Amino acid sequence: MTFQCKEGCHECCILPPLPKSFLLKYQHLVKGKGIEVIEDMGACFVLTEDYLCPFHQEGKCVVYDVRPKVCRQYGVVKSMPCIYITKSGRERTEVEQKRIAAEWEEKRMRIKMLQNDIRKH
Repeated sequence: MTFQCKEGCHECCILPPLPKSFLLKYQHLVKGKGIEVIEDMGACFVLTEDYLCPFHQEGKCVVYDVRPKVCRQYGVVKSMPCIYITKSGRERTEVEQKRIAAEWEEKRMRIKMLQNDIRKH
């Protein structure tokens, strides 16, 4: 199934672990952005101050057409729902949006805690 993100949305751009090969290939797009890369368990964790993916710039994903598999799963995989649109393309109700937004906020908090743990090691 093809899923198209809502223009300007970045709700799910919350620093997934990225394959090292992907990061090496596209690192020129994030140079000078004040990021920290930590390699652990075969993946690279990109740590930023705002907890957003460094490839999210000026309101859009600069690698959208070649984004990693983990990013392509947002909105399609049940555990990674889009806040605004169902995977079938239906716009979510306000109640659904609030529920999913709360779930994403919880994920952001877990990522912040994980980043703090990673930085300590």
